Amino acid sequence: MIAINRIPTYSANLAGLSAMMLMTPAAVGLANVVIDECKEAQLQAPSSPDKSVGNAELPQRFLQRIAVRPLLQQIERYSEFTAGWDGRGSVAPSQAARSAARKFLLSLAAGTVLPDVTAAGDGEISISWRSPERYVDVSFFGEIGAAFVRMGGEKAKARNVRWFSDLPQLAIDSFLEA
Repeated sequence: MIAINRIPTYSANLAGLSAMMLMTPAAVGLANVVIDECKEAQLQAPSSPDKSVGNAELPQRFLQRIAVRPLLQQIERYSEFTAGWDGRGSVAPSQAARSAARKFLLSLAAGTVLPDVTAAGDGEISISWRSPERYVDVSFFGEIGAAFVRMGGEKAKARNVRWFSDLPQLAIDSFLEA
């Protein structure tokens, strides 16, 4: 188990290791991701909305953070969008929408299947999971999102969505099933 207060030691050791060894560019890139995620995990842990995260869950949470990194980078690229990016009258996602979507992704329960992330011409950022039996869409226009869930014949909606735990229980249960 890795204690949160020991993360700087591990990241410093990884930095030294990458400097001392001849590593492929891919290995150096992965080492840098690990170092960045260790630093962010230390900074994020005290303010985590999920107060139940303990040292035993840290490796799973850490792996989830690495897994969502490409989605976070995709959201960051939306900052480059300008008016008209998706045709006449389209608007770029706001800083508030990008920030809210990032926070939501970082709150995903460990082991959650990764969603699709898309931007819409109306400035919305959509985080969604789709399959024949399940549809979950969380949309962010600003600091707070709204969710729509369809599971088989059941439907649910939620407003004031900030974290994964704010989704209707119907959706959360489906993500946590084996």
